[in-house]
Amino acid sequence: MSLDWLEVLSVLLVPLALGAACLRFQGIVPRTDRLAYLGWAWLEGSVALAAVLSLWLWLELPLAALWLAPTVLLLAGLGFAFARRVPALEPSAPNAAPAWERALFALVVAALLVTTVDRILLASADILVGSDEARIWAAKAKILFNAGGFGPEFRAAMGTPEVIAHPDYPPLNPLLEMWVHAHAGSIVHVESRLPIQAFALAGVLVAASALRRRARPLVAALFLVCIGTIGRFFTYQVFSDALIAIGLLACWDFWQRYEEDGELAWLRALGCTAPLLVWSKNEGSLQVLAFGLALLLALALRRARLPGPAERRRVLVWTLPLVLSIVYLRWFNAHFDLVNDLIQGSAEAPDSTGGSNGPGFLELARENAEGNVRPIVTTFANLIAETQQTHCLTLLFLVLAVLGARRAFGPGRAVFTLGLLVALLGYMAVYLGTHWEVEVHLKHSAHRLVYQLTPSAGLWVLLFVVEVLPRFAACERSAG
Repeated sequence: MSLDWLEVLSVLLVPLALGAACLRFQGIVPRTDRLAYLGWAWLEGSVALAAVLSLWLWLELPLAALWLAPTVLLLAGLGFAFARRVPALEPSAPNAAPAWERALFALVVAALLVTTVDRILLASADILVGSDEARIWAAKAKILFNAGGFGPEFRAAMGTPEVIAHPDYPPLNPLLEMWVHAHAGSIVHVESRLPIQAFALAGVLVAASALRRRARPLVAALFLVCIGTIGRFFTYQVFSDALIAIGLLACWDFWQRYEEDGELAWLRALGCTAPLLVWSKNEGSLQVLAFGLALLLALALRRARLPGPAERRRVLVWTLPLVLSIVYLRWFNAHFDLVNDLIQGSAEAPDSTGGSNGPGFLELARENAEGNVRPIVTTFANLIAETQQTHCLTLLFLVLAVLGARRAFGPGRAVFTLGLLVALLGYMAVYLGTHWEVEVHLKHSAHRLVYQLTPSAGLWVLLFVVEVLPRFAACERSAG
């Protein structure tokens, strides 16, 4: 059956309500940032919903929206009630700019939102049956819905390659698709895309706010067109790459806000948005590792700020959602004997004891790294230089980081710069020990990895332009 409009509203608005409750706990309310608020609420609400659905599946409760939606709304209501005494973060001073520039920026935001909705509607003409969209993400969602829990039926399906590819991949995308199946009362092949496609709308709002906060409307609009029109394919098919790209952009935006004004609410928001990365794809864990390494290096070089000793302990509490997510997802895969094929060094399923059937990534890297380096570097260089793929934003980031190294690695920017560089190098290193034919693997996935980094690289470039050309690019704050 198809969803009616009330069910569609429930699919979209219930996670938003849960995300809004999460934000309230962090001190963020709609007036804090009216442009980004709904985008942030969707990001946090989606991963919070995934956690609730996971618990629901462990308890093997009925997968029916009649029970699920009221439960999630109750949790959101309790969240608002308990968070009412948390001080709300007030908005920054209004941005003073000519009316025509503000109108132009608003027009660009509206155009991107409208065209994104149009692409979502166009996608409804195709049934979800092909490529990774069906063989990985939708397949897992269907297994979850049919199994009704994490019991023997689920375990058996996870070990059946004819049913699902890459069963070890993180579960956010499938859980959100299962959320739609629960509303329909059966498996649906079109509407299940909706929660994933909604990330594209959230991404427009998050990017618009991040750019507008730092730059005058005209400059922000130009960058928003570049960032907002990258990877639009992922609004048509429900891969999880858009979740990484948008979540990563939000995380770097939060970190830079903290670097700029020192408000602890941004670190709380960062701690509650970062789990989105590890719940979305394995690349998300690499991004978290890259941020950690970049922060440690920047602190060693005295190029980053941290809260004072009295505040540090309170801030560390907000890393718990990320830490618990990493621990749970690792335990989940170990519990069901799910091993990543790259780590195993083979596409074969683990043996009956859960052991690896392959030589392992490190062994393959030692054997093949020398021959793999050239195609890896060539492929990534071509993708980064390709205008249609990145609108030159990633290339500009690399060039400016070299030419303007003093600014790029200076206080307030070093963590961001190092984080992107470490992530890019990490992505390239993955192919050193691939068990695939390296050219085939690169052709299949490298463009998606470059896409994941590009929106964040675009924000980095804007920050650089604003710093170098303040009279042209920087925004002015009104006295009131």
